[in-house]
Amino acid sequence: MSNNNNDGFLLGAIIGATIGGIAALLYAPKSGEELRKDINDEVDYWLERANDYTEYAVERGVEMYDAASVASDDIRVSLKSSAENLKRQVSDFKDEASKEWGNVKEELRHSRETLAAKAEDISVSAENELQGTAEDIEMSANELVDKVKNDDPMEKTEVTFDEANTQAPVYEEPIAVYEEPVDNDHQF
Repeated sequence: MSNNNNDGFLLGAIIGATIGGIAALLYAPKSGEELRKDINDEVDYWLERANDYTEYAVERGVEMYDAASVASDDIRVSLKSSAENLKRQVSDFKDEASKEWGNVKEELRHSRETLAAKAEDISVSAENELQGTAEDIEMSANELVDKVKNDDPMEKTEVTFDEANTQAPVYEEPIAVYEEPVDNDHQF
């Protein structure tokens, strides 16, 4: 920005000096031929200076264009590199997320298979227990039925006193005491 101010100041100084030089020549006491020659020399001098300034301005413009072009290329390369890095990071994240999802699915599948196997084991075990209990109940019922069928109520079995006490309940009959009514009205 300060170069623009300096360049503008330089241009203003050249134009001001040219005008000042021409004014000085016009007011100087010289002959017409000398005056024309001095004016032509002064104009040539200032045209050369203006031409130099134009060349300088063109050179500075080319330098600025080249600098902007390089900066633009740098920015373009930087943006392209940043975009490629971002794309690579997104791809890496996607791959990692996909891998983790695969691990989670595998763990869930394994857990489901393990639970199914345990449930099957529990089912088989419960079925075997129930089958065994049912067989035990059926066997006990059959033994009871056979015992009832084989018991002859007419058949007398000798049972010892200890066996009788442990096998049959003990019934106690109340003892009745007989008393004759007393007639108090009649006395003997």
